[in-house]
Amino acid sequence: MSDKEDNNKPEEEEKVTIIKADRSLKNEIGNLMPLDKILNENIMTEAEIKIKENVDYLRGAYDSLLDHYMFYLRGAYEELKYAESKDEKTQCLKDIQHTALSIKSSAGIFGYDLAEKFATSLYLFIPNIKTFDDRIYLLLESYTKCMEIIAERKITGVEDDIAQKLLKEFDKITEQQKKI
Repeated sequence: MSDKEDNNKPEEEEKVTIIKADRSLKNEIGNLMPLDKILNENIMTEAEIKIKENVDYLRGAYDSLLDHYMFYLRGAYEELKYAESKDEKTQCLKDIQHTALSIKSSAGIFGYDLAEKFATSLYLFIPNIKTFDDRIYLLLESYTKCMEIIAERKITGVEDDIAQKLLKEFDKITEQQKKI
């Protein structure tokens, strides 16, 4: 026989040890469902509780962060009002847009959908500003006030009729500004 044929020979069978399953835990809880399901449900419940605790903690931390964002947004807007040169105004707009992007990118994670929508609308509005007239300042002031109210009252959802109307109005304004 060749070496090739020797490799095809079955090896000696190994002895298998069978261990009887310990069903003591299953019997203690009433033998109501498969053990793996019981264990997975308990583990998942504990994991879900821990995740919820962490998310709640982070949401509280985000509330504080959102307050800081509002401080920066208000500050950038106030600087814009008093800026004299076009370069200063352009920098203030960049600061407003950067703050809006920061809010947009983090608000949705913690359930602040309304803040995310307004921040997105503001972020998209900024590049369309070509002149600095009273109308622009009024619109930016309106955005800033709405964002401050959202943060102060911890408004999360967008289901509210007033929230929907405000969002539609700001989106309409953004579209109109693109045409100017």
